[in-house]
Amino acid sequence: MFRPARNVVGVLVALGIATTLATPASAAQHAAVPAVSAASAVSAASAVSAVSAVSADEAPQPTPSASAAPDLITFGISPSGSERPDDRPFLRYTVAPGSVFHDNVAIINLDDAPIPLDVFAGDVKTGPRGGLVVPGRDTAPTGSGAWVKVDTSHVDVPAQSQAAGVGFTVVPFTVTVPTNAQPGDHVAAVVAAITVKGRATADVPTVNLDQRVAARLYITVDGDLAPGLVITHLTSTYERGSLVGAGAVATSYTVANTGNVRMAVTPRVRVAGPFGLLERTVAGPRIDELLPGSTVVQKVTVPDVWPLVRLSTTVLATGLAPSAADGVDPGVGTVSATVGLWAVPWLLVAVLVLLVAVVVWRTVRRRRRRAVDSPSGGAAEQTLVQSGVPGA
Repeated sequence: MFRPARNVVGVLVALGIATTLATPASAAQHAAVPAVSAASAVSAASAVSAVSAVSADEAPQPTPSASAAPDLITFGISPSGSERPDDRPFLRYTVAPGSVFHDNVAIINLDDAPIPLDVFAGDVKTGPRGGLVVPGRDTAPTGSGAWVKVDTSHVDVPAQSQAAGVGFTVVPFTVTVPTNAQPGDHVAAVVAAITVKGRATADVPTVNLDQRVAARLYITVDGDLAPGLVITHLTSTYERGSLVGAGAVATSYTVANTGNVRMAVTPRVRVAGPFGLLERTVAGPRIDELLPGSTVVQKVTVPDVWPLVRLSTTVLATGLAPSAADGVDPGVGTVSATVGLWAVPWLLVAVLVLLVAVVVWRTVRRRRRRAVDSPSGGAAEQTLVQSGVPGA
């Protein structure tokens, strides 16, 4: 099979949000689309497979048996000029409210047969675990995806060949920015999708494969930029290990982009005893792209924490540029939130209580023994009175 040059496929993977979703034919066909990282484009072969990779992070799906699974179709999407794909790594625009502009994407066929594909615009959102997701074609966009209109809703993309090279079809689109659009970053997508029907067997029902790739449109609307990052809903609990050893601290928190600038976020969780004793720090999952208004809930466990009666858990989150090749430093620095928790070493407390009980018992026993061994003060006083009163 003819394979395209590495740089072409690299652009596809770096740009696109790709998915392969396997679902029963009777189930909903349009789950969230997970993001594909540019780091996947390490070679032509691995990049081709990455375009159709399943992401367990955002949308885990049941794996059908080999006999029932439809064949994968390999295709991608890229920025394009009016005639062919170009070298832009991203679709980025800085515009004023009320602007109207035009651009193109190329839908690229990496297969040996023509591919019929649906084309539509959609909103891009930050998923629950931090990846970018795009709703399916049945979900009408209500955000910046509604600003985008593609010139066609269906294309037949020619196959690749030795003579012609990569098969592709250029799809023009128009973006109309509302006059009341809020300043800051907005992300939309142009999506190409196909649903391939599987083959039912005696033991496995028909499984349909919904494959989608999306070109992200990064639109920055002119105006005041106000980046914001906060940590909320911080909870922390101590989980005991052995009776005499260290335990762990389970922490949950929400990372929220409260501003209008998208950013990457690198969180870390720090646990320490009184006066910073026996500090432990663990890195949380990196959020590659936290869009304005988005939140991500994370759970991090810090191991090897000793129960020092009173502990403090601090979550620190640093806002960064989304990637080395795109975006700018949001300028929020590092934000933090702290919560206290009890970590009582119950075995040590029990030993101390036992020792105190033993000391008290020995003290009481000693005093009683002394009282028994000494003469009675009352009897001595009575004898003195009787002998000291003559003529009584």
